[in-house]
Amino acid sequence: AVGGGIDVPEVFGSRATPALAGVGGIEGRALRKGDELPLLAPNGAEPGSRFAAAPEYPREWDVEVMIGPQAAPDFLSAGDVERLIGEAWKVDANSNRVGLRLEPFGFEWARSSGGIAGGHPSNILDDGYPTGGVNMNGDTAVILGPDGPTSGGFVVVATVVHGAIWKLGQIRPGTDTIRFKAVSLEEAIELDRALDARIAEVRG
Repeated sequence: AVGGGIDVPEVFGSRATPALAGVGGIEGRALRKGDELPLLAPNGAEPGSRFAAAPEYPREWDVEVMIGPQAAPDFLSAGDVERLIGEAWKVDANSNRVGLRLEPFGFEWARSSGGIAGGHPSNILDDGYPTGGVNMNGDTAVILGPDGPTSGGFVVVATVVHGAIWKLGQIRPGTDTIRFKAVSLEEAIELDRALDARIAEVRG
């Protein structure tokens, strides 16, 4: 992280680079060897000053989720929910901003098929997908990222709460593991407020 940010033109109010859309940053593309990025000075710093942060990150992440919208008892069994939040899931190397793929695993499921939506119990008629949704594609769970699809025909068995979304961008595919922690709506709101307060304190 660089204090002050990267001095590139803003696109839709952001200096980020969504590579799939091909906008922002440098020509809307990933960085290449030899690229130079000018830095913005943090508030109160002299122009040209540089600040870098190198926080320590865990290898096993606790990620707060709310169970559902498609979970027990209609889609998952109670045992499936216990397994989902009781095990550490390795993040597959084939992960990116579209989604973090977890190692495949099988649920018991509360139903034998998806009915008119498809043969597998993970199939549903197309529905909306939230950012942070734990999307079951058959036996593979994918945590949908900011570049992920907004709708589709698979169940979302849990949803990463807003105050924990930042963790998804720090997890290292191929090495790190995720352990889901189920929280209530009230706990999710408190987590979000605590994060806002922490950011305000750092900025101050």
